[in-house]
This record gives sequence, C-alpha cells and structure tokens, in this order.
Amino acid sequence: MDRPLKRLLDLPLPWCELAHYPSPVEALPAEILGPASGRVAGFLKRDDLTSPLYGGNKVRSLELLLADARSRGATIVYATGASDSNHVLATMLHAPRVGLRPRAIVFEHAAGAVPNETSLLIRARAERLVRVPHWSLVPAAQALEHRRAGREAVFLPPSGASPLGALGHVSAALELGEQIVANQAPAPDAIVVGLGSGGTAAGLLLGFWLAARLGIGWTTPPRLVAVRIAPRALANRAHVVALAQRAARLLPLRALGLESIPEAAELSRHLVVEGRELGGGYGHPTESGRRAAERWRASGLPPLDLTYGAKIAAGFLRHASACERSKLLLWVTKSSAPLPSR
Repeated sequence: MDRPLKRLLDLPLPWCELAHYPSPVEALPAEILGPASGRVAGFLKRDDLTSPLYGGNKVRSLELLLADARSRGATIVYATGASDSNHVLATMLHAPRVGLRPRAIVFEHAAGAVPNETSLLIRARAERLVRVPHWSLVPAAQALEHRRAGREAVFLPPSGASPLGALGHVSAALELGEQIVANQAPAPDAIVVGLGSGGTAAGLLLGFWLAARLGIGWTTPPRLVAVRIAPRALANRAHVVALAQRAARLLPLRALGLESIPEAAELSRHLVVEGRELGGGYGHPTESGRRAAERWRASGLPPLDLTYGAKIAAGFLRHASACERSKLLLWVTKSSAPLPSR
C-alpha cells in the first residue's frame, strides 16, 4: 500500500488508498518482440493489476483527486470524458468507496456511438449521467450541473489530468526507481506509455527527473516514449512538459535540496512523442494495432483493446524495431480486472 512520493516528501496532501502497490514488473515474452528479441529486452509495468475492482493508471490520479474532494467537504463528484472513458468508469467504481456519490458528464466519440461494456457500466453506476453530443459542450453542461448540485459537488478534471492528479504518476515513477534499487526490475533505457490527456506522461516525466535527482534507480532520467492516441491539439510535447512543470510546483523541492522546478528544455530532452499510431484519430483502430493485439493474444498476455492499448503496444514494437541493444519497458495502463456486474 506504499506511496513513495508521500513517504519520501512527507507531502501535506490528502491521499486515499484505492489500490495495491507496487505494481509488478514482468519480462515480456521474447516472441512478442519478433526480430528485435536478439538485441532488445522487453518488460511490462503491470499497472493493470493495481486493483481487483478496477485498476490501471486512472486509479493513481483518483487517490489524490477524490481525497481532495473529500477534504473540501464534497459529497458528490463529477467525472467527465468520453462515453467509454476509463477515467469516468474508475470514478464511478471507486468514489463510493470513500463516501462520494459519483456522477458523470460524457460525450460520444467515433468509436463510442455503439455502447460497449464500459459505457454500459458507466450508465449503470452513475448516480446521474449527463450525455452531450460533442466534447465542446462539456463546459456548458458542467455549469448547469454546478447550479444544480451547488457546493456539495466537485468536478474532476477530464481524464484526471491536472497537476494534482499527475502527482499520482510521479509517485509511480519513484516506485519503479525503488524496484530497480531493490533488484525487482531492470533499469530501462526507455519507457513507453500512452499519450491522451497527458496526466500519466507528465507525472512519469517529472517523476523520472525527480528519481534521478534523488539517486533512486537512475542518475540520468530514462527516455519516455509517449504514444499519441488522441489528437495533436491535446496530446503534444508542450502540453506534457507544461503539465509536468505545474505539478512540480506542488512539491517541496527546496526541502530536497533542489533549487527550482525543472526547465522545459531539460524535461523535453527525455520525452519522445510517437504520433504514427494515431491512425484515423481517437477511437479508431489501426492495422498495426491489430497486429500488436494478435501478438499479445498469441502469447497469453491480457487482451488489448484496439482503440487504446493496441496502439500503445504497436508504438512499443515500432520503437523496439528501431533500437540497438537496450531495455524497453511498456507501462500497461488499462485495467485487466474483470468488470463488475451492472
């Protein structure tokens, strides 16, 4: 149940426990890497296993965001996102565990027009569900709901991507650093993660910088390869770096002997944005993603959804094929826990 960021920095921030850490690091079957297996060692950071209720990266953000909502006296929490958003579903399932009533504002996207199991479970578990036809109408819906719910309600940032939410992923980066120190994981040369709203990538980018400064796992931050699964306007280098810097301002860096937040150029040096897997856009499967999903299935690994996990895996394989001798780690961010009944 350890949270390295909270322990190391003694942060005066509310934090609720929703998941079990550390998530394990496992070797990737050599057949997944194909021709690259002779020169690249692959590993998985299994954040999909963090909770038997619903794990994945969104739970790390929610541990801070839901605790913050409670500290402000809220009894209702609104999540916003696509109709099949992992963040929205995680909020619907975990908020009641800490005494908060979950509501949602969702919009349809190209792949969400036909309800899937995630969107159906969101509908079943939301105390109130507001549906809008386009993401641009979310702010107006929030304003109406704010007038309805009043001071009892807190509105979470879309996908949990805020400086506070990113701190959950800073802690995850330190967690990996401590696993390396304890010989529970190798020190990867590069870590591959998905890039949508940017909260996970920003937190990891800052966390690896902080781990290197503290001598936890690295002396130089590893390269973070962020595979874009959302449009460039949202998922881009400048947004990730700026969010990482805003999150850094929440940390007592001077108490650690660090004079200031990291410069944008310093963070950018360790960030690669891979945009070739987006394909037709957010929610649209790609042929390379289908091939990656088939490799995963044939190796007995948890299945990959075609619009998110498969694209990230395809980006991982593309990066592996271009590498010389190196260790690559894929950060698995989508829960693999069986969905509860509606």
